[in-house]
Amino acid sequence: MLQSSYTSVLEVKTRDEFLTEMLRFCHDIGFDKVGAMTVIDHFLGEAEFITIDNSDEAYRRELCSLTDARSDPVAQHCKIQSVPLI
Repeated sequence: MLQSSYTSVLEVKTRDEFLTEMLRFCHDIGFDKVGAMTVIDHFLGEAEFITIDNSDEAYRRELCSLTDARSDPVAQHCKIQSVPLI
């Protein structure tokens, strides 16, 4: 079950699909709240951070902070590795 749920998250094409699949996946493993980030490193450009969540505003400000993302070890892992952390 976990493998197919995990795979469906990796197959999303849009931000809305990403949110829907992450909410479903996290609910399946027992979480009500989710915050997730995808990092796209553009060739010769700035990295793009795509975040989704269903949390409160205070957490969202922290999640969406590019300054914090640049020093966050999880964000840095995701930026240089092709294997996501769940």
